[in-house]
Amino acid sequence: MRHFKRRVLSTVLTLGAAAGVLAACGGSTGSDSAATTTAASSDSTTAAAETTTASSGSSSGTKHANVGFFYMTATLDPAEDYFGWVVSRCATGEMLTKLDENTELQPWLAESWENKDDLTWEFKIRDGITFSNGKAVDAAACKSAIERAIGMSARAAEYLDVDTIEANGQTLTIKTKNPNGALPYNLVEPVFTILDTDQSLEDIQKGPICTGPYVITDFVSEQSIELEKNPNYWDGEAGLDTISVKYVSDSNSRAMAVQSGELDLANSIDYTALGQFADTSRYRTSTVTCTRVYTLALNNMEGRPTHDPEIRKAISYALDKDAYTEIYQGTPGIGPFSDCTPFGSSVENPYKMDKEKAKQVLEAAGYKDANGDGYVDNKDGSELKLVMIKGHGSGDQDALPVAIQSDLKAVGLNMEILQVENTSDYQKSGDFDLCANSSNTAPTGDAQTWFQQHYATAAGNADSTNVSNYTRYSNPKMDELIEKMKGTMDIEGRNALAKEGAEILLNDAADVYLVNLARNLVCDAKVKNIEQHPTDYYFITTDMTIE
Repeated sequence: MRHFKRRVLSTVLTLGAAAGVLAACGGSTGSDSAATTTAASSDSTTAAAETTTASSGSSSGTKHANVGFFYMTATLDPAEDYFGWVVSRCATGEMLTKLDENTELQPWLAESWENKDDLTWEFKIRDGITFSNGKAVDAAACKSAIERAIGMSARAAEYLDVDTIEANGQTLTIKTKNPNGALPYNLVEPVFTILDTDQSLEDIQKGPICTGPYVITDFVSEQSIELEKNPNYWDGEAGLDTISVKYVSDSNSRAMAVQSGELDLANSIDYTALGQFADTSRYRTSTVTCTRVYTLALNNMEGRPTHDPEIRKAISYALDKDAYTEIYQGTPGIGPFSDCTPFGSSVENPYKMDKEKAKQVLEAAGYKDANGDGYVDNKDGSELKLVMIKGHGSGDQDALPVAIQSDLKAVGLNMEILQVENTSDYQKSGDFDLCANSSNTAPTGDAQTWFQQHYATAAGNADSTNVSNYTRYSNPKMDELIEKMKGTMDIEGRNALAKEGAEILLNDAADVYLVNLARNLVCDAKVKNIEQHPTDYYFITTDMTIE
């Protein structure tokens, strides 16, 4: 009966999400809306009767929480796409290593590791860990899970660059094809979730058997996940008996659901809405600077106006980062790395806001207003118009392009905002000049992989259907630094190279790093022992409980 009640709650939350979308958009949501309305009509009487008994708490002797996620996947196979992130956020999947609240590397399922030589890493797997089904976790089990990820995910293969993996008892030895100092950092990525690979593919997709404090008992694709306490967990008892996780895509709907009591906890609320949770007797919020930097990507492709470094420098001088922090509740960006990372606050920005300087740069480079319309033109007198692409987003995401447009107008640069259905199509084709996005610049607590994916010359010369370096940035100094970083194994040396790489990008005005973003969660005051983590991978915790 308990399971049925949670599914009824799912219907109620679907209604709340649909209402929030309609309120935000001022119109119909199309066929999905019609389907939801039909379901609501048939189930409304039952939902009204059951909502109270489905509510969270411990009155029935079990501790249960209802949690809203902003992202839900088609399957729960960690090796598919970025689906492992949801498994990790549910506190179901764990990896060999993890990042702490300071984004520093820590042991997890591996108790220690050692770099034996330039190509060899040796990991000691903790004794006494079992999967939720009771099977022991040894090096062979870890080898099987990692090899499965490499075989299924191009990202996983790139992260590790594996030659061979050997298992001997609790010792896992990974040999790489080339030096890869980022390897222990990259193992924090949930694509490397350690799972029981003896499951069938279908069973893994519905609920992988892993090592975390919670077990997946039910999954509805792109809708909901049911969790129960893992009785075999190796690192302490979970604070809740059961958790219902619901996908609620719209930020306003997540906020409304926490306020109505339908959700106990939700994350990624629009910053402008956090004031609704100021009453500390009813709610609690947790906000932290995260590893994401809101970045204005500048297209370096030949033939685009932003191919000219002087245009890029003028844009960098023109933008008021302090004003942008009011939109995103973060801190002004300096370089490509947030100040929550060990190497994020160690650089100087050579292009601090100076609108007069921006005008001087444009004039010195030969960009002048040829027709008196208030905007500079190309050097040959033709119209110069920058195109900024944006997808559909929240109110926060809509406000930024307008602010950028205003700042560029003040220095004589004409910018058009082009709303598109799929920004990735334009990024792949190069048919844009500017594109703002939330970029996880230290996804594994280390700079190497992000440099390699987004700024290596080779990453911009890939087939047009799969371009990682979509701004087509190229600098031999950056390519050399990436290769040097691969062979640097000590943390201090790697952090120094991260700073050096950041300075190269800043001096080139490769992109503009606008805001060090904050991540947040909001919850009912009765939810205890949970704080927002600065990285993308973690949310529900072992200690989280409800009173």
